[in-house]
Amino acid sequence: MKEDLHSKIQVALKDFMMSSASISGEVYSSIEKEREECHKSALAFRDTQMAQITAGDGQLKQMSAAASNAASELDQNALLFDDVSSNKCIL
Repeated sequence: MKEDLHSKIQVALKDFMMSSASISGEVYSSIEKEREECHKSALAFRDTQMAQITAGDGQLKQMSAAASNAASELDQNALLFDDVSSNKCIL
């Protein structure tokens, strides 16, 4: 009877250890899967942000070029105005 109880305890302990290992494996697998999903999400977010920054940089360059062109046009108009004003004063 004592050996029978000892045998049952060993079997129960073995089952418990196997169940524990199985649960640990499942938990580890779940954590690893969640980590991979978070990593993918972070990469997608970074790529989206970089695309927006690149697009914004392109827009800023276009706006800068437009402002530079407008400034050049204003300078030319100012020179034309000065020339016209000078000619009127001479007349």
